[in-house]
Amino acid sequence: MDYLPPGTQKLNTNTKKMMHIAIAVVVIFFGGFLLWAALAPLSSGIVVPGTVATSARLNIIQSPQTAKIKSILVKEGEVVKKNQPLIILDDSEAKATYAKAKSEYLYLLSMESRLQAQLQNSPDITFPKELLENAQDPYVSNLIQTQRQLFFSTMQNFQSQKNAILQNTAGLQSELYGLKLNADSFKSQVSILAQQISSLKPLAKEGYYPKNQFLDKERQYEELKGNLDNLLGQIGRIQTQIAENNAKLQNLQSQFLADTQGKLAEVDSQLSSAKYQYLYYKKIYESMTIKSPINGTVLYLTVHTIGAVAAQGQELLEILPIDSKFIIEAQVEPQDIDKVHLNQDADLNFIAFNVHTTPIVHGKVIYVSADTITTQNAKMPFYIVRIELTKDAIKKLAHKKIVAGMPVQVTIKTGKQSMLEYLLKPLTENFSKAFKE
Repeated sequence: MDYLPPGTQKLNTNTKKMMHIAIAVVVIFFGGFLLWAALAPLSSGIVVPGTVATSARLNIIQSPQTAKIKSILVKEGEVVKKNQPLIILDDSEAKATYAKAKSEYLYLLSMESRLQAQLQNSPDITFPKELLENAQDPYVSNLIQTQRQLFFSTMQNFQSQKNAILQNTAGLQSELYGLKLNADSFKSQVSILAQQISSLKPLAKEGYYPKNQFLDKERQYEELKGNLDNLLGQIGRIQTQIAENNAKLQNLQSQFLADTQGKLAEVDSQLSSAKYQYLYYKKIYESMTIKSPINGTVLYLTVHTIGAVAAQGQELLEILPIDSKFIIEAQVEPQDIDKVHLNQDADLNFIAFNVHTTPIVHGKVIYVSADTITTQNAKMPFYIVRIELTKDAIKKLAHKKIVAGMPVQVTIKTGKQSMLEYLLKPLTENFSKAFKE
C-alpha cells in the first residue's frame, strides 16, 4: 500500500464532491435551457423592407405672425376637436391694433347710420347689428348716444328752418286770401259803376240826367278802380313772396340733402377702407389663438417653451385627420407570400429615427396584392403588402415627423415556435432534403 500524507484522502474526497456538484449544475442548466427551448413559445415572422406610403394629408399648423408663445394647450398624441384652441400667442400688440381699427370702423359705421337716417327723414336712427351687438361696450354705447343726439339736433334745426318758412308762407296765404276777397268785391263794384256810367253818359250829355251826379259816379269809379289796382298790386307782391318762400324751402331741402349726401359719400369712402382694416386686424387678432381646423390627433409639436418666439410661417405642429391612416407599404418575396394574410399583426421599426428613442410599434395587414409586381429598380418580383398603424402606434410616434417615402423595417408575424424548433429547423430541412435526394 502506498503511503499517503495525512489529510490527502480527505482532500480527494472533497474534490470529487465539487466535481459532482459542478456536473450536476451543468446538467441542470443545460437541461433547463433545453426544456425552455423546447417549450417556451417565441414569435416568428418574416422581415421585409417597407416605406411610408402616405403622410395621410397631415394638416400643418403654422404661426400666423411673429410672436411669443403665451400658452401651449395640447400635447403630442392628444386627440383634438375642430376649433379647439391649440396654442395661444402673445396678442398684446395685435389686440391694440385691432381695437384701434375696430373703434374707427364702428365710429364711421355710426356716422353712416345717422346720415342715412337724415337722408331718409327717418324718425330715428336704425343702427346695424355690429353696433347693437356691442352696445354694452362703453365706447359703442357712447357712439350710439352721441350720434342720436347729433341726429335729433340736426333734424330739429332743419325742421325749425322749414317751419319758419312754412309759417311765413301760411301767413302770406291767409293775407292773400283776404286781399283776393276784397279785390273780388271791388271788381264787382267797379263793374257795376262802369255799366251805370256807360248807360247814363248819353242821358247826361243830352241834359236828361244831372251832370253833377254823373261826375260823382265817375269819381267813385276812379276811386274804386284805384283801390282795386292797389289790392291787385298787394296780391302780386304777396304771391311773389310766397313763391320766394317756396323756393327757399326747396333750396333748404336741396341743400340739406346735398350736404348730407356729400358727408355720406365721404364717410362711405372712408368706411370701405376702415372695414377692410377692421376685418384684416380682426383676423390677425383671432389667429393669435391657434385652433385646430379639423378633428384629429396632434403630431410633431415643435414648440415646447413658453415665451419662445415663433416666426411667421414657422411650423408649430401637425394634425392627423381623425379618419386618416398611416400606411406602410412593404415588399414581400414570392416564397414568403403564403405566410401573409389580412389582419395579420406586424412590428414596424422606423429605422430613419434614433433606435434608442424610437419604439417599435404595431400595425395590421390591410392589403395583399393578388399578383407579383416588377419595377425597373427591383431585380426580383415582389408582392405589395400594406400595413396600417394602430392608434396606439400613432400616439407613440406623435413626436416624430413622419413623411412619405421614409424607410421602415417590417416584421410580419407568421406564428409562434420554440427556440429548439428555430435552432433545429435548418438541420431538419437539410435532412429532409438529403433523404429526398
